[in-house]
Parts: sequence; structure tokens; C-alpha cells
Amino acid sequence: MSAFIVEDKTINHVVNYLINNKNDNISRIGYSLDKEGGAEILASDMFRLNCEAVNIRYGEDESSKFRKLDFKFNSKEIADDYQVFKSLNCWSYQCSEGHIPDTSELFKVMEEIKRDISYKIVVRLEKYKNSNWG
Repeated sequence: MSAFIVEDKTINHVVNYLINNKNDNISRIGYSLDKEGGAEILASDMFRLNCEAVNIRYGEDESSKFRKLDFKFNSKEIADDYQVFKSLNCWSYQCSEGHIPDTSELFKVMEEIKRDISYKIVVRLEKYKNSNWG
């Protein structure tokens, strides 16, 4: 497995989706996106977790060799469900190093959110709508 530091827009897509699609999962672990600065805190924590995963994979302070560690939250980077799902898949894959999947509450909640988004996408598909119940 390999890991890299995701682009800012990858995290921004996810956080902006959560702002616009109120999700109780994220508030359950202490993030308040309605509060001033709440989105920035979540986005920064997602970035830090990604850096931690890269450092676990390649060694201490190796994350800085992948890109400048100057993450910026941008509330204007909005994406549809499909892009958010793909962005979240990318982020979670890049964070799947070492102990993170087992110990990080943020990682675990993002996995739940990923499942929620995939469900939302699938139930809108014509093939799903035309499938038999039972």
C-alpha cells in the first residue's frame, strides 16, 4: 500500500458536503459545523490525520516531502454526491496506515459517512428503483 497527502480540494469537498448535508455522525465526535470556525477545525484535523498516516507509512516528517503542508480550507469548493464520495474514498485510503483505522474516531466516522453517501447514491439509481423488493 502507498499513501500521499491529498489536495486541499479533496478535504474541502467532504467538509462542505457535511456543512450542507447536516450529519449527526460528525457532531457525535465533537465537531460543530454550525459554530464559527468548526468547519476549519474539522478540515485541519482531516489534513493532520492524512499527514500522520503518511508519516506512519514512510517515516517521521516524510509528509512534508509530498507537498507543502499549508492546507487551506475553502468553503466555496462544493461538489456533488459522486465527487464527495470519491474524494472521501481517496482521503480514507490515504489515511489507512498503521493504527489509524482502528484508533481514530475521525477515520471511523468518515467511514460511516462514506457508507451513508453510497446508500444515497445507490437508491437514486434507476436499476435500483427497478429491482424487486424481497
